[in-house]
Amino acid sequence: MSLQDKNVVRTAADLEKKYNFAKLLGLSKNIETNTETLIKVENELNNMLNSLVINLSDVLDSQSSISLWFYEGIPTTSNEPYTDWVTPSDHYGDLYYDQNSGYVYKYTSTGWVLQTDENLINALALTNVELDVTTDHERQVFFQQPTPPYQSGDWWIQDDGTLMICQLGKPTGETFEENDFVISTRYVQTVAVKQGDTIEVIKGQVVTITDTMVSYTDKATGKTTAISGDSITTGTLKSQNYVQGTSGTKFDLTNGVIDSKNFKLDNSGNIDVEGYITTSRGIITNLQYQGRSFNWLAEGNADSAEEYFLGYNESWEDYPPKNLANFFCVDVYIPQGFTIQSAKIVVKHNPVNWGGNTGYCRNINAYNITNYMGNNIYAEYASDYNLFPNVVFNSSNIISNAMGSGGHTFSSSAAETYTSNDISSVFKSGDNTIPGHYNIAIKTSNSTPGYYDGQDANSYLGVHTGFVAMEINIIGYTKI
Repeated sequence: MSLQDKNVVRTAADLEKKYNFAKLLGLSKNIETNTETLIKVENELNNMLNSLVINLSDVLDSQSSISLWFYEGIPTTSNEPYTDWVTPSDHYGDLYYDQNSGYVYKYTSTGWVLQTDENLINALALTNVELDVTTDHERQVFFQQPTPPYQSGDWWIQDDGTLMICQLGKPTGETFEENDFVISTRYVQTVAVKQGDTIEVIKGQVVTITDTMVSYTDKATGKTTAISGDSITTGTLKSQNYVQGTSGTKFDLTNGVIDSKNFKLDNSGNIDVEGYITTSRGIITNLQYQGRSFNWLAEGNADSAEEYFLGYNESWEDYPPKNLANFFCVDVYIPQGFTIQSAKIVVKHNPVNWGGNTGYCRNINAYNITNYMGNNIYAEYASDYNLFPNVVFNSSNIISNAMGSGGHTFSSSAAETYTSNDISSVFKSGDNTIPGHYNIAIKTSNSTPGYYDGQDANSYLGVHTGFVAMEINIIGYTKI
């Protein structure tokens, strides 16, 4: 058995056995083995690697730099890297590591010569493990201050044995800069080349810094994360335990989406949550109250909704007849401990064909009739006429601008759903919600059209009347 056979290191298992990493560095949980290829060990190997590069320096001739080559197979003048060399004599002293056998060769004036120095073989074996040489087969090793050209991953062994690794490659003609090389413990593998004022990252991460923004681009995935001022505007942030639909949280900044197991926020601001939402003010709650009318139901209308007419009616209690403006009323109850955030009236309106005349509601306003709702009903015994409570409607109890300036006029040609402005001030004193019962109504603010017996009621009263459904939606918080 030759000396070379005794010193060869072929596999990750060989390295583990030869150096007993688990005992020396406490890496029993960190070192992974692979039966097919040599292991790539991260920064934990640097301390040992630094001690071995001193030996590497000792066994080489007094050259300013060499190259380390990593290929499979025995080196000859008929295969790489020799076939790529323009001037082979420039490569005297280069070392070749056969990844199949673990043998080490040195190129000299007589060709490739098998090496037997144990420290040299160990250093190359560790280098093959430590660095990613699957596609990039060369590492330059400098023993003096490097002069371009050099590339990311090249070595600079300083006089005290400190291993520096190139983080920013430069072509011929460029000038060495101190930040081109970093100590091996701080090296992050990124292949980059600087030409003039331009830095091109071939693989790894692109970091772009301007006076207004910093961005990171992963060359492997093409994804970019940008930080502008105090905000991150693109990319994805994930919690360490994120599994879609199972655990953790992901922030998709590019599309404006938040995703976790029981909470989702889409790019339109819609929230999907399982359970209920709690805040420091209590549980977010929605109260809904349906409006009612003192008029007859629209039977057989196209949308089959429970809609009653809103507009004008006639009464024969007096003579000449009194024409009345009818209304919708909502009874609202605000419970103790409830804090209102917003309150809005929602009205669904359908225009009506009254005997060939199109009827629709005009200048509809909202009124706070809490203090005006009377118990008296206008009625005649055994009559078929409509019943109306004794309610006062005037400018003093209009809810200002609830339905726009002057009130809302609905479409005369199509169904319409209208949402009022916020009316939460009706239920508050300052910022404090006042619990209790309230009555809110909607009615036209127009004057009642003149009408008397013998005229066409459809053209006088009906044209101002449509079919309506009404509700009030209140959003707020209930203390637990």
